[in-house]
Amino acid sequence: MSVHLLLSAGRGPQECAWALAKLLHRLEADATRQGLETHRTRTVPGDRAGTAVRATHRPTGIVVTVDTERQFSLNRRRHRQRVAVTVERGSGD
Repeated sequence: MSVHLLLSAGRGPQECAWALAKLLHRLEADATRQGLETHRTRTVPGDRAGTAVRATHRPTGIVVTVDTERQFSLNRRRHRQRVAVTVERGSGD
């Protein structure tokens, strides 16, 4: 009997890829403990290039990175919001 699984984090946030990697490791370990044989037919890195936004706020040196969204424009919007909040908190200390 064979069981085939297709596991994919799709183009979700990086947390999905991390969770999937942990799940895959756990499934393989459980299969080994049960005496089952596993094979990875193909592993493909995610296609997330070009969507993350990382920048340094020069006056304060604060670095902010955002890669939670699938679209660059949404990450850029979130990045601007996060920089503003972070700078306000940093300058208020």
